[in-house]
Amino acid sequence: MSAPILITGATGFIGRYLVRRLSAAGDPARVRCLVRSGSDVAELEHLGVELIRGDVTDWEALRAATQGCQQVVHLANLYSFWEPDPSIYRRVNVEGTRLTAQAAIEAGVELFLHVSTVAIFGRPTEVPFNEASAPGPRRFSEYARTKYEGDLIVEQMAREAALP
Repeated sequence: MSAPILITGATGFIGRYLVRRLSAAGDPARVRCLVRSGSDVAELEHLGVELIRGDVTDWEALRAATQGCQQVVHLANLYSFWEPDPSIYRRVNVEGTRLTAQAAIEAGVELFLHVSTVAIFGRPTEVPFNEASAPGPRRFSEYARTKYEGDLIVEQMAREAALP
């Protein structure tokens, strides 16, 4: 069996589909998912993937989850139209991204795939726009602002800290 692939955000919209696809394509035990306590993991259990309890703000859980992994796909984020405590966006989307990337570096993974959002572009200045377009002058939500900050962290760690 080859080294596992860690998926954060495995119970989310994209994560569910990715885990299903990876499980169907090979050995389900090769798929490792970091899942929060209280998450509905019935489908993941049915697929036979490995579950690690914790979240992206939990350094020890991240270290355990990344150990021995070949690749990390970082999908976890906080997406909500309203949160009573907006600082949670920063904890998950910025600090959680930083911790996940740091754990991947320490584990020596070969690939770190960070999934972002079109919301980081704000209101685009050119239409149509693509990944090479300059971001618009403002981002509309705390979600968009913190996802953008998380992207900048990943880019910086790729340049300065050997994040693959």
